[in-house]
Amino acid sequence: MADYFPHRIVTGKGDLTLIWRPGEADAPDVLLVDERGKLLAFEELAPLQEYCDRKGLELTWEGEGTLELRRVRRWVEHPELGPAAEGLLLDAWNFFEDLSRSVKAGPTLPGQGPIHDSAYEKLFGGAALDPTAGEEAWTEEETAAVRELFRAGLALWEHAAHGPGSGTSTVVLMCGPPGSGKTTYALDLVRRGYVRLSIDEVVWQRLGQRDAGLVLEAAAYDRLKEEVRREQRQELVELMLAGRDVVVDYSFWSRAARDDYKALIEGHGCRWELVHLKADRAVLERRLAVRNGEDGANAVTVDRPLFDRYLADFQAPEGEGEQVVVQA
Repeated sequence: MADYFPHRIVTGKGDLTLIWRPGEADAPDVLLVDERGKLLAFEELAPLQEYCDRKGLELTWEGEGTLELRRVRRWVEHPELGPAAEGLLLDAWNFFEDLSRSVKAGPTLPGQGPIHDSAYEKLFGGAALDPTAGEEAWTEEETAAVRELFRAGLALWEHAAHGPGSGTSTVVLMCGPPGSGKTTYALDLVRRGYVRLSIDEVVWQRLGQRDAGLVLEAAAYDRLKEEVRREQRQELVELMLAGRDVVVDYSFWSRAARDDYKALIEGHGCRWELVHLKADRAVLERRLAVRNGEDGANAVTVDRPLFDRYLADFQAPEGEGEQVVVQA
């Protein structure tokens, strides 16, 4: 007879109790779902017990588990607040994998490779998050890989526990070269309740509030921007699942990138708006000359070679459902 255990998830928005079944022999561990494949999650213990009685499931309360998912989220979203306990992260990793194999719809976990295997093994040593532990500690690459995995796991949890986005969220995609006024437009949306996603803001913080255009070579700058973009893509999914309106303050210079994000947004039942801030070269150069003399996350220095590259690569949207805002 199979064993069934209650598994309590502490989120900060109301705890939920799931039913966990460890695998027998070589079978994997799973979380129980209903006939439609929806995760079984109970706010109160009485309905949980009633369900188990009706299905003939005997819960083993001595093995009840608890996962502080709110602490996991804090470690993922706010690394500046310090490390989490290795045991907590190990439990979360196992939980996300159990959840992924149990539910059939929603965001998926990224594929795992040798870097994940190494990071997982180091968790057992108890020093993965101790920077003084030498080879027993996670490398920056391992830490980033685990955070990316956990972001996907948290998005999957939101989808499984609360359902997909309501369809009321609006995601505004800013489009335009440097100096076209994207951030000014985006900040106006923030004042109306939108959440702003900005690569420049995060890069500025990670560089110790320094200007990336002055302290990084172009290739290193591109790599860092891509790393942040991957993280914020997952954050966008979480925000859509939570029903929030979002403005993505990127350049969206290529049609492929725009189409990719449109598909992501529509796939979560939300609507997109593409805002193209259009300006000629003279306007852009005049604005950048002023901006390059300022400080702050939204005043990244763009020199002439980089500016020329941006303009050469920029694919202006045409016939993509865009709203055109001409800048002067």
